[in-house]
Amino acid sequence: MIEPTSDPQTPTERRAVLVWRLAAGERFTTRECADILDMTPQCAIRWLYRISRVTPIYFDDPDDTIPRWQRV
Repeated sequence: MIEPTSDPQTPTERRAVLVWRLAAGERFTTRECADILDMTPQCAIRWLYRISRVTPIYFDDPDDTIPRWQRV
């Protein structure tokens, strides 16, 4: 995976990093997404559901015991 060149400082930068990592095929729990986004899990899940309407990501994996956000 290609890492960002610097630490994200703003909410927009953190969101861009998360979308980039999801697009690269990484999978995250809602808690992990919240940590990356520097927000509560409740805010993170609302944000992730919103972006899932326009980006090919979803929250589920029947083969995994812990559901994760991942690209389609």
